[in-house]
Amino acid sequence: MIDYTYFQKQLEQDYTQQTVEPVVNCIKVASSQLTEELRSCKHCSPYDIKRLQHAVKAIEREVLSHKPNSRVLFHMLKRVQNMVDSIKKTPEVLMAYIRWQSLVEMSIKSSLV
Repeated sequence: MIDYTYFQKQLEQDYTQQTVEPVVNCIKVASSQLTEELRSCKHCSPYDIKRLQHAVKAIEREVLSHKPNSRVLFHMLKRVQNMVDSIKKTPEVLMAYIRWQSLVEMSIKSSLV
């Protein structure tokens, strides 16, 4: 399990590349975990899974870009939330989504982006 509070404290103290890198890596890992859970979800339609995967990858690309925009990320995150709310999901998908969402929100709030 990833200790998110450690990264939040690090980001509040210092916004150097060394402190930003672990959070970005965690977002990558959380994105892949969410994608994997979506693929294994038996209740989700293939169309919904594909839409969510593309949206997650788009947000990941935005976070990893050289000049991410927090407004754009916030709007994209809201759209993904609406997509997740509209599908039938398993507890595993929900937990993976919450982990991923909290990391993306942390990156938005901590001026990473």
